[in-house]
Order: sequence, then C-alpha cells, then structure tokens
Amino acid sequence: MRSEKEMMDLVLSLAEQDERIRIVTLEGSRANINIPKKNDLEFMEEVLIDDNMVFDIDNLKGFLNDTSSFGFIAKENNKIIGFAYCYTLLRPDGKTMFYLHSIGMLPNYQDKGYGSKLLSFIKEYSKEIGCSEMFLITDKGNPRACHVYEKLGGKNDYKDEIVYVYDYEKGDK
Repeated sequence: MRSEKEMMDLVLSLAEQDERIRIVTLEGSRANINIPKKNDLEFMEEVLIDDNMVFDIDNLKGFLNDTSSFGFIAKENNKIIGFAYCYTLLRPDGKTMFYLHSIGMLPNYQDKGYGSKLLSFIKEYSKEIGCSEMFLITDKGNPRACHVYEKLGGKNDYKDEIVYVYDYEKGDK
C-alpha cells in the first residue's frame, strides 16, 4: 500500500502532465496560471479531506482521466489558499456548458476577494475553451456566496427552481 506522500506524488505527476489541472496565482490584480509544484502536495491532500472526499488514488486517477473534469488550485504568496473543480457538459444542441461543482477558500482567506478572483479566472477560462455558458448551484442560505456570484455577473433567473438530490450513499432509493 502506498503512503499518503507517495499517493500525492503520483497525483502531482499526473497533474503536471494534464493541462486541466492548474495552479491559479491570485497575487496583484491579475490571476496567473501555472503548473502545480512539488510543495503543493500537502494542501492538495488537505483539500481532498476538507471537501469530504475519500482520498483514494484510483478515484483521483479517474477524475484526471475524465476529459470533462477540470481542477484549479488558488495560490497567493506561494501558499495554496483555495480550490475549485468543474466539469464540461455537452448539450444535445452541440453547445458545451461549464459546471462549477465546488469552490472554496481557507477560512483566513474568505471575504478578502480571493474567491472572486478565482471565480473570475474560471469564468474566463470556460469562455476560452469554448463553453457557451457557465453555471453553479448554491444555497439561498449562503448569502456571502450569492453576493460573490451576483457581483461577478451571475444571474438567478429561476427564483422558483429547486434542486433535488438523490444521495445513494446515504440510502436514498
């Protein structure tokens, strides 16, 4: 069985070869994209744990092998401070949508504009790869996130929409 460090080294080596996994440096007024570095290992593991993911190299390989999956790691002053992961979805009309499934910042970096910078970068990236739109799902009970999404041009045109989740791991039928 591999140690956690060996697993993270393997994940990083896969990410270094895959343009869909990128470090986004959030210093100054611009976001810059870079290839992950070896010293990013510890936070990558922390992100997986904090996002309630089971850390398993086969799961991560599956994510990285799925060409519709994208990962972003936010970095400032050479410290990793946040992450996001996303997917492209092909519509029947041939257009591609970009779905932002999860975005998060470490607590000390929340409410300081870093999430906005990362989201702005992801929006531009999704346009650059040819997506016709980007969407995400959030809770009405999360006003901080809603404020960020609206500030960056996100619109909730469907005030009556409800998201239903069937969680098979929790025993839903």
